[in-house]
Amino acid sequence: MKLINNKAFSLIELSIVILIIGILVAGVTQSSRLIKAMKIQSARSLTLSSPVPSFKNVTLWLESTLSESFDSAEAQDQLQISTWKDINPQSSFKNNATQSNATYKPKYIGDGINGLPAINFDGADDWMTMGVLAGFESNSKFTIFLVFKPSAIPGIVIAKQDNWVDGKGWSIITFPPSNVIFTIAGHQSTNYIQISSSQTLINTNTIVAFSYNGGLSNSGLNVYVNGKKDLAPSKNGGPLTTLPSPNGDEDLRIGAREANSFWWYKGMIGELIIIESFLGDADVDEVNKYLQKKWSIK
Repeated sequence: MKLINNKAFSLIELSIVILIIGILVAGVTQSSRLIKAMKIQSARSLTLSSPVPSFKNVTLWLESTLSESFDSAEAQDQLQISTWKDINPQSSFKNNATQSNATYKPKYIGDGINGLPAINFDGADDWMTMGVLAGFESNSKFTIFLVFKPSAIPGIVIAKQDNWVDGKGWSIITFPPSNVIFTIAGHQSTNYIQISSSQTLINTNTIVAFSYNGGLSNSGLNVYVNGKKDLAPSKNGGPLTTLPSPNGDEDLRIGAREANSFWWYKGMIGELIIIESFLGDADVDEVNKYLQKKWSIK
């Protein structure tokens, strides 16, 4: 009977195997980096060619993929962000979102929303401010687009709202059970109009848009989720009175409202666009298509 001659690998053979494995791992890593770089470059190209600048009265445009959106030293995974730069091309004066206190700074997440960078708010005390912005009165017309991924409820995503019990001003909040609400409120609890989506948004990459025609009634409010108009939203309150005005010297904040008293937002934000005009369905659809393609959200 012929015996099988078993031999151990020589050092040279082992070295060759290790080298091949190293080359394969390096290739996979390099390929992953290349794919990510291509994805970011595609998002940047879509941003620069987006329809947003074609609409009048763009007030604020924050997004997280362009190199000019942040200071280069801060745009690194898990680092805190002190300035989120407004890229609105319609104005030389920028409404940058800022936070100087390290305790309250949100973090830059490299792989945030569908492989693109996003800003993460911890739900404990993170917030940023754009300062006091003029306009946004109870009879103002405006449209807001938001790309986000909320991970807890309730939370104030963005607000131009004071710290009184009734919170005069306006806000977008996540609220139980798991939807998103847009409210414009006056001093009294009965002086408000409100619309909320009927869809579940918690722990989901989401594009939401709200529009208001300035008509002081909740019939003038619309909500769109992931490119589709919500045809069965919940609407409450109204009519809204113009006196007292629901807005004054409150600053516009992300992640909290004035005085940061409660409901800090927990989750990520990738893009925020505020236009001081009422956009109809076709115009909202145009912006939503840009956001859906960029953020790979259907």
